[in-house]
Amino acid sequence: MVEIPFVTVKNIVVLTGHANKGQRLLKIDYPYYGREYIHGGGKQGTEIQDLGGHRLCHCVTKTDNPGYELVIPQDVPVDLRHI
Repeated sequence: MVEIPFVTVKNIVVLTGHANKGQRLLKIDYPYYGREYIHGGGKQGTEIQDLGGHRLCHCVTKTDNPGYELVIPQDVPVDLRHI
């Protein structure tokens, strides 16, 4: 049986610019390549903890792709960025 890694969101970026106002980006350390990865996090108004859960890896093409579990802590830092 393949073990599925748990990956914790390390910070959330909320975009404040006119075109992307309220859009959230979830930053993680990607478990399979050891680099940072960014998930879309929807617009503000959706409970951030509802965005966690199982994700498939788009870079793994094998049929036994275990993916990973995205974990979003209650106290995750939030950064506002004007983009």
